[in-house]
Amino acid sequence: MNPYVTTLSPDHQYDLLAAVRGPDCPNTIHNCTCETLKSIVTARVRAILFSYVGGAAINDEPLTETDLLAVARITKKVEIHAVHYVQHLSAAVWASQGHRIWGGRGHALSITLFVRDVQ
Repeated sequence: MNPYVTTLSPDHQYDLLAAVRGPDCPNTIHNCTCETLKSIVTARVRAILFSYVGGAAINDEPLTETDLLAVARITKKVEIHAVHYVQHLSAAVWASQGHRIWGGRGHALSITLFVRDVQ
């Protein structure tokens, strides 16, 4: 585990760990919300937690404005099977919002991840 994580409270450590793996998307859903969020958010949460994860996607580049806007579009309406996962992502980003991985956009991202509508 990366040293940054040990500076967080146990509750915030849990928030990060709970967001590491999202739901698998049903095969019937094309361009699934959770797959996009995994590549934008979960891969960065993994980078906060671990230096290396065999076979899992890690993105250690700071969040961009483009990424933030993509998440905003996605979370306007979330598929029902992804709501619980998105709640975990929101908590993880909130817990680590000051981390450099969020590119100064951690607070905005955690608010953007609040689910506003479900399809």
